[in-house]
Amino acid sequence: MSELAYSHHEPTDQVRLIAYKDIDAIFRAQFGQAYDDYRRDWYAAQDGRRIPEFPLSLDFETNNFCNLRCRMCLFSTNLHPDSGGRHGFLKPDLFRRLVDEGHEHGLPAMTFGFESESLLNPDLVDMITYARQHSVMDIRVGTNGMLLDDDMARQLIDSGLTRLEVSVDAIRPETYAAVRKGGNYYRLLRNIFGFLERREAAGSVFPLLRVSFLKLDANRDELADFIGFWRHVADYFSIQNLLDYEIMDFENSLPTQGEQAAQRDFRCAKINQRMYVRYNGQALPCGYVFGWEGLNLGDLNAVSVREAWNSPKFSELRRMHMAHRYMDNEYCLRCVSHTTTGGLMVEDELGRNE
Repeated sequence: MSELAYSHHEPTDQVRLIAYKDIDAIFRAQFGQAYDDYRRDWYAAQDGRRIPEFPLSLDFETNNFCNLRCRMCLFSTNLHPDSGGRHGFLKPDLFRRLVDEGHEHGLPAMTFGFESESLLNPDLVDMITYARQHSVMDIRVGTNGMLLDDDMARQLIDSGLTRLEVSVDAIRPETYAAVRKGGNYYRLLRNIFGFLERREAAGSVFPLLRVSFLKLDANRDELADFIGFWRHVADYFSIQNLLDYEIMDFENSLPTQGEQAAQRDFRCAKINQRMYVRYNGQALPCGYVFGWEGLNLGDLNAVSVREAWNSPKFSELRRMHMAHRYMDNEYCLRCVSHTTTGGLMVEDELGRNE
């Protein structure tokens, strides 16, 4: 059995990344020193030691709708800001302009897909290809995998995509059906294994495959089996805790003074590394849905990425976090308060699969 090669917690403990192969070595073999420079800057920003003058990653919402209604997602409720509204796509001309600006500043990373299903956008592959042609190294796509058929797999492999991140969340078909409503577990497996066969036939190590498991009451007893199965299939995987979007009892769920003191060392790393771009061009410091209005950094149809990134509003938010005063911002307080940490508790599960 291969040994654990990499394990990383996000500061909130919401996400833990796990790999049984050296992911950095794979990227280093492809991109050389440029990759090491990118990761050095990434961790320096994460620690707050150095804030870049331009984001290290642009994270795009390719469209504002999804093809599933997962039980833990706002699309299954009426709480999503776009619930019942018009469907929209990220405009290719806006995307190209933002990539062109990123190219001028050496943008190293990009993610497609937050709060929606990225493969629904018919221009996605062209966008990935354009980003690679403009020297973006680390390009990620998040998906539920339902549309990852043979043709889509081929296009993604040929596009220059470096990471394909598939949400799975179950090891049993009945659990998958209960959690990811509208999805089909057997189609998901067929699509993932078909993708891997195509990648092998192409003689490529990219895109690397990450599978994700979001811990819920419905699937907690499947974590060990999930790790045991996917460690032999995926390149790496993530174990995630739920960000609880149910805010009806928000006031009662706020941390006590003692709990706030225990959380006081928390600082959000994302605001030093990434900027989020909604399908309509709205710039955001993060993907927290209920902050989309209050945390709006501007319209990228009218302002540049650099202007939004260095805006007084974003700069003040970073200063607040550096001073461990995240709770002074109502949206940051809600996000941290509704991140169901409780410890990921995966060490025992990893040990069971050695």
